[in-house]
Amino acid sequence: MARNGTVSVTHDIPVRMRDGVSLNADLYVPEGPGPFPVLLMRSPYNKTQGQDSVYAHPSWYARRGYMVVIQDVRGRWTSGGDWYPFAHEAEDGYDTVEWAARLPKANGRVGMYGLSYVGATQLLAAVTAPPHLACVVPGMTGSEYYDGWTYRGGALHLAFTESWGVSLAEDAARRRELHALEAEFFASFSAAGLKFGTLPIKEYALLRREGIAPWFFDWLEHPTRDEYWERWSIERRYAQVRVPAFHIAGWYDIFLD
Repeated sequence: MARNGTVSVTHDIPVRMRDGVSLNADLYVPEGPGPFPVLLMRSPYNKTQGQDSVYAHPSWYARRGYMVVIQDVRGRWTSGGDWYPFAHEAEDGYDTVEWAARLPKANGRVGMYGLSYVGATQLLAAVTAPPHLACVVPGMTGSEYYDGWTYRGGALHLAFTESWGVSLAEDAARRRELHALEAEFFASFSAAGLKFGTLPIKEYALLRREGIAPWFFDWLEHPTRDEYWERWSIERRYAQVRVPAFHIAGWYDIFLD
């Protein structure tokens, strides 16, 4: 395995999904003939970061004999399509795993890693059982997106859902060239000045602007576990996960239910 060699990096590789939408990925490849196993991270938080504030930089893994794929999920940053949390991660994850397994120099074994929503992308992909998925390493995430992620004991998890929504809306505004709104989201989130006192919550103006976060208001319209939430529940489909999973969390993790 390569230890200290050079790494070849290719940015913005389009990966075509089954519905024709292209999701962009950055690819890190070790020197040498291979074949190499592949590490895959699918993120809504900008693939150029690769969550390297909490994980090693992708090039570190590549120097140790892994090909690394960091992808912007659908509707985020450089990828096509529309962003709606959880909605496409199962199918898009399956398609990306199988694409990564066929890359030149790949050995056909793909492992996924990453934390928070990136952990959710792993679990949602795992239940679809991609033939070339070898393992997942979800960190600080949940497997139930109604109770624990959005609601807690029937009450809206307001501080988390609202702050997360605002942080994600900044890129949504950027993509639509709504630069004044983008700056407003950035200022609101950076100053921790989120208006948690806004009532009723469904009138929260900042996220209603320009229809920037329809999913947030859909969540409010489904305050109990129903078919809307069931379609993404991993807890109901644990038996469909056929690969090893190494879970990482902390005692004070918001997803530790």
